[in-house]
Amino acid sequence: QPAAGYKFSAITQTGVDASKVTIDNNTKTVTYDKNTTGTSTINVTFEQLPKLATPTNLKVSSVSCANALLAWDAVDGANKYKLILTNTSTATQTTSNPNTNSVFITLSAGVTYSWTIQAIGDGATNTDSEVATGADFTTHYTITYNTNGGSDVEDGCGTTLPETLPTTSKSHYTFDGWYM
Repeated sequence: QPAAGYKFSAITQTGVDASKVTIDNNTKTVTYDKNTTGTSTINVTFEQLPKLATPTNLKVSSVSCANALLAWDAVDGANKYKLILTNTSTATQTTSNPNTNSVFITLSAGVTYSWTIQAIGDGATNTDSEVATGADFTTHYTITYNTNGGSDVEDGCGTTLPETLPTTSKSHYTFDGWYM
């Protein structure tokens, strides 16, 4: 059997009926039926499969408190991709295998992530690409307002506090602002 990343290329034989020799690239086996006496020789040549191109033009966009869009240029011949996303503060890794050259992912707020992407080959006509590394990015923070029984205020999302903070109201109270 050929090693990963190789396929059968050629076969020569002596002392074996050529019509009885079979090469199967799917199962990676050579079989033959030896019907003669004496010495038989089968020489098998292997060919290294081409490696897929490494993904390029890696981009992060639409970053929010809980999501981001990761994208890269499609690689010809790729069946799918291997995405590894790492939370840089905990070193927790998440692996996914998107079939397209972009993925909208759900994340935790206020966390910095690093990511890599690799084009995955079919193993029969090509092999996996080298790993490409995307730029680190940080999701936005969730801003939660405790109204202490006042009217509801919608949570915010951002990298800084908004210029104009929302106000709340509560019967028989005067709202003086927010405290951190």
